[in-house]
Amino acid sequence: MTLGDFRGALPSDFDRETSAKGVNIVLVNTEKGEALFNALKERLVCSEYPAESALKENSRLREPCKKTESAEKFAALCKTASPAKALKKYSLRHCVLCTARRLLSK
Repeated sequence: MTLGDFRGALPSDFDRETSAKGVNIVLVNTEKGEALFNALKERLVCSEYPAESALKENSRLREPCKKTESAEKFAALCKTASPAKALKKYSLRHCVLCTARRLLSK
């Protein structure tokens, strides 16, 4: 299964209450994913859309993200230390500070 924000949905397609927290996309890629989705869909508000509408507005569905140096370092630290230590070191705050330092040094 692939989960994400559905940027191809039109606001008029959903009432305010349904879309107040956003609209997500679920792409079922395998039989196992289909079984899981079928088990959960009674608890969800679901609508089918053509895949083209999702692909048009969601670039990550068309091509993978480019791995950054920080992502490589994060993965390496997860393997050598622990995911908790990696999360602490590469948290959003840390990333913002590093980016700010880099921009200010130019």
